Amino acid sequence: MNLDPAVVAAMNKAGLDPALAPTLDSIISAAIQDGAASGVALAVGRNGHRAYMRGYGRLDWDSSSSPANDSSIWDMASLTKVVATTTALMLLEESGQLDIDLSVASYLPELNAPDKAAITVRQLLTHRGGFEAFAALYKNFRGREQYLDQINARPLTSTPGTKTVYSDWDFILLGLVVERITGSTLDAFTDARVYKPIGMSDTRFLPAVEMKGRIAFTEVD
Repeated sequence: MNLDPAVVAAMNKAGLDPALAPTLDSIISAAIQDGAASGVALAVGRNGHRAYMRGYGRLDWDSSSSPANDSSIWDMASLTKVVATTTALMLLEESGQLDIDLSVASYLPELNAPDKAAITVRQLLTHRGGFEAFAALYKNFRGREQYLDQINARPLTSTPGTKTVYSDWDFILLGLVVERITGSTLDAFTDARVYKPIGMSDTRFLPAVEMKGRIAFTEVD
């Protein structure tokens, strides 16, 4: 087995067996061949060292689309809840602008339905706010105000704090909390306070036009 000396050096520096690289290549290539995805980006790191990073396949199912590589841009989807919203909230908690044990209504007084007035920020962070798992609000409603009105009006499915149910409503509300406290949009706040300070120049909401050719196909709605 002949491995790129640079790969061997990087894997060794991270304390990993260099043979892991072709094993990963084989697994991911087989998944693409089976139609699991049109393309994949892989990054392996350990102990602060980047051991292996490369792309596989293409950005779209179209055979003429660009190959995926280590500078391709991917939709983080619900990882946004952790990478953007939770990080923003913890910065605000750390600075004393937010208390996660206060009610969400302390920051969003529009969330005033009797069954929701006592829901805390902590409960939303842990998906224990009592909200339903999902409803297709996006089909009929647009914008922050309409979403907040609808979430306020919809009945809870459990008493807040008693049951864990993964719900998008929790983090829609938390994003609004960030915006209400900071007076900034969530995308602008995370760009200025999270991504830029640590050099994540390709991570953002609303990618720039010049990034279009690097963005991977996401899903068919």
